[in-house]
Amino acid sequence: MTLPPQDLALLLALFAGSGNAAGGLLVARSLPGQGAAGRAGRALAALTQVGAGILIAVALLEFVPVTLDTMRPRVWAAPLILLGYLLVHVVEYTIVPYILGKSKASEAHPPRSSAPYTLVLALIVHSFFDGVAIGAAALLSTTFGGLVFAAILMHKFPVGATIASVVISAGGSRRAAVGSAVLVGASTVVGALLVRPLHAAQAGIAVGIGGGVMLYVAATELIPAGSAQKKGLASVYVLSGVTLFAVTDFLVRKAGLQ
Repeated sequence: MTLPPQDLALLLALFAGSGNAAGGLLVARSLPGQGAAGRAGRALAALTQVGAGILIAVALLEFVPVTLDTMRPRVWAAPLILLGYLLVHVVEYTIVPYILGKSKASEAHPPRSSAPYTLVLALIVHSFFDGVAIGAAALLSTTFGGLVFAAILMHKFPVGATIASVVISAGGSRRAAVGSAVLVGASTVVGALLVRPLHAAQAGIAVGIGGGVMLYVAATELIPAGSAQKKGLASVYVLSGVTLFAVTDFLVRKAGLQ
């Protein structure tokens, strides 16, 4: 029995969002020593860099061509991708700080630092567009949806672990750390639900915006974050991710699955 594309998209988004929750839960429940924590941090940094390379590859090798194929007129494809890139930038550096500033001003005893709140809100936005990308891709093609899901899943676990680490380091409880990771993962499902009613042409618009978001997240967020711990090997991990997806994409096309 074959799942309808809408149900497949929702299932993939649910699995992807679970990666955030799993990463947060692992960090919140473990109490590693300093050496173990350092090794775990380096492993997460490496995984983040590989995931960034995969996201860049899927954006340029899949999202851009699909947007060009589905958009009519095609001249709108590039502006849509640019819109996705700028949208996340504006949300992260303008809207989120504004919301937090209003919230802190209304509190008698504001928190010592807004960094955890800024991170969680920004990642909720990122995760929402992960769901949009998975949902739109699955509506256009089962194989396309699967490739996008696999690419996004690669960075979900490290993101969940990062959320929990930041919340706990800022003095938050372990329950708050896990809850934040779960909230970020849940926004992936919300994104997939949003594109559920779309038809193919509308899904193409969502794919274009999603491609811009992926480029932003990979180039502006994941690569700098991972490079902080893996300075010497950062490029190697990113190139490994790009190569891994490019080879997979080539084999899928060679097999006639797309």
